Amino acid sequence: MVSKQKTTILAAGIFDIIHLGHIHFLKHAKSLGDELVVVIGSDPIARKAGKVPVHNEKERLEMIKAIGVVDRAVVGHKKDMLVTLKKINPDIVFLGYDQVLAKPLWDYCQRNKIKVMKDTCKLNPKKYKTTMIKERVIHNSKGAGRYDANALMHLSRKNAAHCPWCRDKGSEAYVHELKDELRELLEAFDKKDYENVREEIGDVIWDAVVLAHICEREGKFKGDDVIESIIKKIERRKPYLIEGRNVTVEEAKKIWQEAKQKEKLGKNKS
Repeated sequence: MVSKQKTTILAAGIFDIIHLGHIHFLKHAKSLGDELVVVIGSDPIARKAGKVPVHNEKERLEMIKAIGVVDRAVVGHKKDMLVTLKKINPDIVFLGYDQVLAKPLWDYCQRNKIKVMKDTCKLNPKKYKTTMIKERVIHNSKGAGRYDANALMHLSRKNAAHCPWCRDKGSEAYVHELKDELRELLEAFDKKDYENVREEIGDVIWDAVVLAHICEREGKFKGDDVIESIIKKIERRKPYLIEGRNVTVEEAKKIWQEAKQKEKLGKNKS
């Protein structure tokens, strides 16, 4: 008696914050065959798609592996998903309700008789969608409001990914936007136009944060690291702020210089 050949289903995605929509999607995929292989979008591929995951590819892989219906999980190729598709060579490629297969992948599936199927989402996509969930988390977090620093960072990241004149502009070009805003701020100060000063300070902050997220999109560093690094620097160089004590100008200068010297020695050792 000839044993029946097993059917392999491939499902792919970023899978950053696992939610009920993902669980339903993966259960549906598994129901179509014998082996469910889930491909996690690599960090470079995610950035190329204009997405900046909260969790890195290794963390996302571990989360997907923990889901019972998943038989195997792998991180996709760093540059080309076609490499991963050829390696797995599934019988079925299962897409999410909002996923579109790129033409090279579609052509490969057609040539090799790989069935492409799409999930019919029965859940409310506005409720069970990662971007929507992230927004709800930010706005509902304790102490976080619509107009705080977290909201600004989130809005800036979306701007760097989706705004047409930021999306298509690199960091070397966008830095000139920041220069222009700094010039306008100085002009407002010279005129003692403090209403305009307030506005221009906001513009400078916005362009600086957007520049950080464009650098993030380019893989130079993470945008949130800018905020973390400046906070850590101030904590090192002005520890009396954390302690809540007053110091003299001379003491402040001494503490600042000593901390700066330690930082320099640390960099030289590394």
